[in-house]
Amino acid sequence: LSQYRFLLIPMGSRIQCVKMIESLLVLTIPILQRGRYRWGFGRDGQSTLYFSQAARNADGFYAAADGLVALGFPIVVVDYWSEVTAANLSRWWRDLSPRLVGFRQNCLTSEGYWRIVTGRPGPCS
Repeated sequence: LSQYRFLLIPMGSRIQCVKMIESLLVLTIPILQRGRYRWGFGRDGQSTLYFSQAARNADGFYAAADGLVALGFPIVVVDYWSEVTAANLSRWWRDLSPRLVGFRQNCLTSEGYWRIVTGRPGPCS
């Protein structure tokens, strides 16, 4: 993983996954797709949420990845995978790669994580 500049992380069964942190630990920039959901009903008749690939059919989106960007995480969040182009990859690398080492040192530690959890993020660069 550390040999690559980027890691595509498709939406799985959860909003976030360990792949994002693993990639940041080895100084690889994760690219996440903004998760969208639809309300629906399960077989038991209970209201439930379903992952939606299409923005036009979505009832809303998961703000978790956008929240991480706001906290200073050097990650890329896209609406569509078609946004991952050579030009964007070059720009994202130029903009985010200088922050990777500092982010790992300041935020991917137990102390850094505790600052984030307790609402005192501090510098994550």
